[in-house]
Amino acid sequence: MTNPAFPPLPQPPPLPPKKSYAKLYVLLATLGLAALALVTFGVVKVVEQVNKRNAARTQLTALQKEMAEGTRKDLENHDSVKNSSERLDAYQKKMSAISENMPETDKIVLKAGQEIIAELQPALKSYQAAFNELIQNKGYNPEGLLSREDCQRRREIIHRFSDANQKLTVTFAALGDHLNARMKALGISAAKSEAATKAFTRSANGDLVAIIREQDRLLGLRMTDALDLFEECWGKWSVNKDGKLIFQETATLDRYNKLATEIADITKKQATAQGEMVKRQTAATTK
Repeated sequence: MTNPAFPPLPQPPPLPPKKSYAKLYVLLATLGLAALALVTFGVVKVVEQVNKRNAARTQLTALQKEMAEGTRKDLENHDSVKNSSERLDAYQKKMSAISENMPETDKIVLKAGQEIIAELQPALKSYQAAFNELIQNKGYNPEGLLSREDCQRRREIIHRFSDANQKLTVTFAALGDHLNARMKALGISAAKSEAATKAFTRSANGDLVAIIREQDRLLGLRMTDALDLFEECWGKWSVNKDGKLIFQETATLDRYNKLATEIADITKKQATAQGEMVKRQTAATTK
């Protein structure tokens, strides 16, 4: 409750209930599965570009649809993504099985695609681990902050999340060039390698991935700012029995509300980009 020594202040927006709070971060982290689905779809397009007569193309397209549907359900239902690494491994095994029935040229192309997916997986798994740690420790939610040391511990968790996001950003951005290099190294002609790489780049929706990764970066900064504020004003705020955050000073309240507004805007941009990502996947798989 508000300290009686201070005049009553308008209350800030209530902290989201636990379910909604988790929903925020699940929305951000589902890019892991979505990104792999997009990369796989890009690999399908690579195979099509190199050899349009590929008989196994239908199987690859079916696999991509399966991944796209799983991504859509995760986004719509806000399910936990803690098992996404296992799902990614399962998709890799399915791709390997499909390649056994392909002509040699297509098999080589798919091998290059599998290699870049394998390159992406460690970054995705690190991101997933950092995301899960963030969820388990409530991010910047002041509930559970019992000391200034708790603020520092939460900041370290957020920094690990931000580092994992940065590694994922860099890894994803380099995939097109790496695919091109791998195809050439495996004996695919320069013309076909470059044409296939362009098809991959278009299909992987790098523009949306860049937006999502940037919003994750900004989210890490704003969550850190919120924890800095809680530590700086230690003893001058509290969480009441209804889960509402109460500040004793108007200036502090205004600073918090500004951060809350910025975080809400980040979340909105994330949701828009991920919604467009799923829409593109769905449209591509129904052609």
